[in-house]
Amino acid sequence: MDCTVKAALLSLVLCVILWISCIEAKRWRLTEEEDANLERQLKILNKPYVKSYKVANGDIIDCVDIYKQPAFDHPLLKNHTLQNAVNGPSENGKHEFGVKESCPEGYVPIRRTQKEDLIRAKKYAQHLQFKRSNRLQKSENRTGNHVSHLSLYAILGWFGGPLRFYGAEALMDVFNLPGVVDDQFSSAQIILEKGDGGPEDYINTIQFGWDSDDYQKTGCFNQLCPGYVQISQKFFPGGVLQPGRGAIKLTVLRDPYNLNWYLLTGTEVVGYFPKQIFNNMADSDQVEMGGIVHKPESTHFSPPMGNGAFPDNARSACEYKQIVFFDGAGNSYQPRSTAYRYHDVPNFYGLSDPKNYSGDDGYTFQFGGPGGYIYA
Repeated sequence: MDCTVKAALLSLVLCVILWISCIEAKRWRLTEEEDANLERQLKILNKPYVKSYKVANGDIIDCVDIYKQPAFDHPLLKNHTLQNAVNGPSENGKHEFGVKESCPEGYVPIRRTQKEDLIRAKKYAQHLQFKRSNRLQKSENRTGNHVSHLSLYAILGWFGGPLRFYGAEALMDVFNLPGVVDDQFSSAQIILEKGDGGPEDYINTIQFGWDSDDYQKTGCFNQLCPGYVQISQKFFPGGVLQPGRGAIKLTVLRDPYNLNWYLLTGTEVVGYFPKQIFNNMADSDQVEMGGIVHKPESTHFSPPMGNGAFPDNARSACEYKQIVFFDGAGNSYQPRSTAYRYHDVPNFYGLSDPKNYSGDDGYTFQFGGPGGYIYA
């Protein structure tokens, strides 16, 4: 979880990122008290396991009893009953990422948390808070192709108006980007939000997608904050995707019966966020899709976005395809209009107009670019 949320979801502002590779912890100087506090957190987060295995980037995955996973440390879920039934969308697309290992029946994969992960999570939370303040003040911070902040965007967004969104789905191109260096990251995300413009404590967000970074170090923030319930025995937040080029279908959908928000890849239910951990997410009034890049102050140029190519008529850039939203009964429908664009530096990152293609691709748009923006 890339927490705009406080450590234990106290503010109930929820952000979720699936398969995220995040900011590498550099040489942090910790006091004895800070180090001891991190050790205490690790003892709480890392649960007993019946099996463990190592994935390609060196992370260790523990197979934990599904009823003893970190989700149930959340104070609002002490008496929670596991709810793994959801009528998900039908498969119409592909995800080309083989899973070599899985957990036995009754156990779920939980990435083993290291001390560096807790440091990295704190650092990434600061980035997201900075991102929100930047976007709220974008008109003051931007002049033409000059921006003063460290995160850049090429995003399409939709407002629900009198209608509401109860889920979103897209088939997303995935690329292992070269040229992402020095603590930079580049991501493609789908964001559902409720309460933007209101009191901060009532802004709830679910955010999911993929990231690429220089260190290829997975930051599984979903499982660092209790509340997310893992269901799948093989797919999990923080898992590593290693395509040259591929596509993955990602969905977040509110179940019309139990009112939990489920995350799916294809037709596989990965896990869910129980309704109890939200304070303003019975539905969503805003959906965004597109690319986000970030660089730390230590590097000078912005990284590439998407696959590094600008949108063009040959459709050679990174794409979102088969885009649909869901109504309160779980029925899917295509976007009816593009409400707005948030596009920082169009000379460096492109964003195409959406188009409804015949055949499998459906509602589609392209985004991305080579980067190279020089920060002031």
